[in-house]
Amino acid sequence: MNRRFFLSSSLAITAIPSFALAADREVIDARVNLALGEMWSKLPQTRQLSPKAHAMLVMPEVLKGGLIVGGAYGEGALLLNDDVQGYEAPAADYYSVAAASVGFQAGVQTTSHV
Repeated sequence: MNRRFFLSSSLAITAIPSFALAADREVIDARVNLALGEMWSKLPQTRQLSPKAHAMLVMPEVLKGGLIVGGAYGEGALLLNDDVQGYEAPAADYYSVAAASVGFQAGVQTTSHV
């Protein structure tokens, strides 16, 4: 097998609007708030960067795993930067991310994305 096979067999679908959520909106909102709090405490420079953005797509928990064939899935929310409330306003919309891949891989991990 060659490199082209592995590259062509990789499939990724990212940030698609989620109409039927597996988790309740309240659960996703709570996870989003925890992820933002963790990001702001571990990376203080993001506190100055966030007000400059119009919005943030927060995926607080993306589970990735695989053994030769792999996959990933996570749910999150789009937060708009409101002039008055900042990012404290309710989420504008909810999204999910999914990916599949084939290649040399083994293991499981959880990541967060903003």
